[in-house]
Amino acid sequence: MSVSKFKFVSPGIQIAEIDNSQLPRLPDEVGPVIIGRAVQGPGLRPVQVDSFSDFVEIFGLPEGGGTGEDVWRNGGEGLAPTYGSYAAQAYLRNSSPITFVRLMGASHTNATTAGKAGWEVNAPGFGRDQRAGGAFGLFVMPTGSGGRAATGSLGAIFYLTTGSLELAGRQLKDSGSSETAITGTAALVRASDGNFKMKVKNGAGVVTETVLFNFNRNDKKYIRKVFNTNPTLTNGTITPSAKQKTYWLGETFDRSISGITKEVGVMLAMKSGSAHQGNHRRGLTKALTPYIVSQDIGGDRSSYTHKRLFRFRTHEGGSWEARNLKISISSIKASTNDNDPYGTFTVEIRSAKDSDNARKLLEQFTGCNLNPNSTNYIARKIGDSFATWDDTERRYREYGNYPNQSKYVYVDVQSDVENAVINESYLPFGFEGPTKFKDLMINSGSVTASVPGGGGEVATFVSGGQASPGALDQNFKFMYFTSGSFDTTTKTFLTATLEFPKFQLRQNSTEGNLAAPRDAYFGIDTTRDGSTLFDESYIDMVRAFPADYDANGDTSQTNQEMSFMFTLEDLTRHTGTLSNPGAFSSTTDAYYLSGSRKEGFSISVSGTGTWNSVLKAGFDSFTLPLLGGTDGMDITEADPFRNTLIDGKTELNNYAYNSIKRAIDSVADPEVVEMNLLTMPGLTNTALTDHKIKLCEDRADALAVIDVEGGYIPPSEDNTEDRSTSALRGTADGNSGVVSKMEERNFNTSYGCAFYPWVQVRDGQTGKLVWVPPSVAAIGTFSSSQRKSEVWFAPAGFTRGGLTEGAAGLTV
Repeated sequence: MSVSKFKFVSPGIQIAEIDNSQLPRLPDEVGPVIIGRAVQGPGLRPVQVDSFSDFVEIFGLPEGGGTGEDVWRNGGEGLAPTYGSYAAQAYLRNSSPITFVRLMGASHTNATTAGKAGWEVNAPGFGRDQRAGGAFGLFVMPTGSGGRAATGSLGAIFYLTTGSLELAGRQLKDSGSSETAITGTAALVRASDGNFKMKVKNGAGVVTETVLFNFNRNDKKYIRKVFNTNPTLTNGTITPSAKQKTYWLGETFDRSISGITKEVGVMLAMKSGSAHQGNHRRGLTKALTPYIVSQDIGGDRSSYTHKRLFRFRTHEGGSWEARNLKISISSIKASTNDNDPYGTFTVEIRSAKDSDNARKLLEQFTGCNLNPNSTNYIARKIGDSFATWDDTERRYREYGNYPNQSKYVYVDVQSDVENAVINESYLPFGFEGPTKFKDLMINSGSVTASVPGGGGEVATFVSGGQASPGALDQNFKFMYFTSGSFDTTTKTFLTATLEFPKFQLRQNSTEGNLAAPRDAYFGIDTTRDGSTLFDESYIDMVRAFPADYDANGDTSQTNQEMSFMFTLEDLTRHTGTLSNPGAFSSTTDAYYLSGSRKEGFSISVSGTGTWNSVLKAGFDSFTLPLLGGTDGMDITEADPFRNTLIDGKTELNNYAYNSIKRAIDSVADPEVVEMNLLTMPGLTNTALTDHKIKLCEDRADALAVIDVEGGYIPPSEDNTEDRSTSALRGTADGNSGVVSKMEERNFNTSYGCAFYPWVQVRDGQTGKLVWVPPSVAAIGTFSSSQRKSEVWFAPAGFTRGGLTEGAAGLTV
C-alpha cells in the first residue's frame, strides 16, 4: 500500500486505511516483444513501452538509413535503417504495450578472440613508411627557441586498416642546419601558412590522397571537414571499391590545443608495449562518473584529505549517455540544525550540450543527503539497483537496495557512507579528475640513434627522460629519412613536453557572461573556449580507453595518472598564479586555482574562512562528466548485426550472434516478461530464427514472427553499387527462391509464422522511402487487426491483412 494512504495519529502508531472506493485495476495488456537497433536507450534489457511518444523519449526516433555526418563523433545509428524501431512505431499506432529489447554488442563469457565485441585495427609499427595500419597520433607544437624547447599536445588520432599517413613539408632542424623537404611519420614537419599537408598511402605504398588541413573550425580546410570520419568506408564487404578508404579520422582535441601555436607536427604510433590505441575489443560498458569527494574538515591546509562518497553509473551501458549527458551537484548546504548534522544538495542530470547560461535539465533530485536513515538519502532518492547477465543461467541477476527513480543513472555509494561511518558533516565538494595518459618528455639529444628491427621502412620516434610515455613506445630518436636511407647522425635538437588531453575546467565565474557570478557551475566546462557554444571535442574526451586499459579510467594503470583533483575549496577571490596570486580581486567573482587552499588564499582559508565559507559566498555547484560508455559494436559496420556477418557463426566466435541470442533469451521466462508475439525484424539467420520459434514453443503463449531468406538485400549486407539488382522484389525468381528456402527448413510448428515480401514505407519524420522487412508490416497489421477484432483472428485477407489506410501502422 502506498505511504500516502497512511494517517499518522500519534508518534509511533500508524493506521493503514483500505481504499475500496474504486474497482481493482485490470491486468496490463499483453503485447509483442520486438528486438532491434535504436539510436539510444537501455541495451539488451526488456523495457515495456506504452506509447510511441514514450518510445521516442527512451529509444529515439526510427532511422531510415543512408545518413550520417561525422559518423565517428555522432555515432553510426543513421547509416542503416532501425527496423525494430519501425516495428515499434507500427504496432503502437493501433495498440499497446510493446516490450522492446535494444540490440547492443556483448561477448559471451567464454568467447574466443574472434568472438570479442567491439572493433580493432592493427597494432602499429613505427615508421616513415610503415604500411600495416594502426592508430597514430598527430602531435602539434610551436617551434620553440634556442634548444628547441617546446610544449605540444595530442591534436588528433587517425585509425588505419592498412597503409600509412605521412606528414609532408620542411623538416624541423637545428637553427644552424638547413631545413629540407621531408615526407614521413615520426618526422618533425613545419606547417606552411598555418596548414599541414598529409599524404595518404595504401598498403602498396601508393599515394591515394594529399590533404591540406588545419585546426580552425571556421576554415574549409578544418581537419574534420577534409578527412574521412566514417569508419564504415574502410569495410570492403559493404562499401563499393570506388568509395573505399584505408583510414578514418577519430578523435580531435580542439579545445586542448586551442592555446598551442601549431607550427610543427609529428605523427607517432599510439602504442606502449603490447597495448595500443587501436584495440577497442570491448563489449557493452556502462558509463560512470569519477568519484565525488568530500571537503577536508581537518583544517590542515598543507594537505588535502578528502573522502570518496559516491559516483553515478548509467543503467545499461552504451556511449549515448556519455556523449549527451553530464551531472551537476548544486545547492550544497551545510546543516544548520543541531539535531540533524547532515547537509543537503541537489543532483542534476543535464544535457552535455547546454551551458550554465541556459541549463537543460533532464532530471533533478533536490534535498539529497548522505544519511542512510533518511527518506532523502541519495541512494533512496535516485536508486541504486542494477542487473548483470549470467551466461550460464541465461538470465539477469538483480542487485541493489532501492528501486531506480532515474531513467539514466543509479548511485554507487561507498560502503562507509552506506554504513554511516563517515563524518556527518561531509558534503560533496569536488571530484577526482578523470585518468589520462602521462605526458611525454623528449630530450632527443641524449640518446644514441638506432633503427629497431632493421629494414629500411621504419623511421622511429625517440625519447629520453620520462619513464612512462603514455600511449607511446619510447627509447628511440626522431630521425630523418633522406636519400632512401636513415640519417643516424643528424639529431633533432629538440627538448619538448608532449601532453595528452585532459578535461577543461571553468576558470572563473565571469566566463559565459552569466547574469550573476553565483550562477556559475565550476568543474568541467563543455563549451568552446570563450563562448557558450558546445565544444564538440568533449565527445572525444569522454570516450572509453583502449581495451588494454580500464574503460572509464577508473583505476590508474601503467602510463596513466589522475589528471587533477577538483574541489570547491580551491576557489579564490584572487587572480594570478600560486607563486603570485595578485591582489584581492573581487568581492563577487570567484576564480579556480588548483592549490590555492594549500597556499592559504582560497575563499575557504582566507582570514577566518572555513570550508563552509565558499558555500556561504554562493559558490555551491560543480559539474562532472560521464565517462567510458561503449556500445560494444563494430563501428566499421553500418548494421553491426547484419545477416552476412553472423551466418555460420556461434555465440562463442561472433559477438553479434551472441548479442541477438542473449536478447532472445532475456524474454524466455514468462514470469519475467509477458508477450504474445516475438520478432526481430530483418533477422533471417536460420539458427537464430529457429531459436525464436523454439522459445515460443517452450513458453506456449507466444507466436514468433520471422523473416526469411531471399528478396531485397539491404545496402548494409553487401557492397552492391546498384541496389535494384539485389531487390528481386515480387519477381518469379525471387518468389520461388524464398519458397524453396522455406521448404528446405521443413517447418512443423504452430508457434511461428512468416510473411513476404519486403515493403517500402514512408518515414514519418523525413518523408524518405525506406525498404523494411515483411515482419515490420506484419506486426503493424497484427496491431490493427487486434484493435478491430480479437487477437486470435489472423491478420490475413483484405479485411484484416490489408496494408492500406494505415492498417500496417506505417504508410506503405
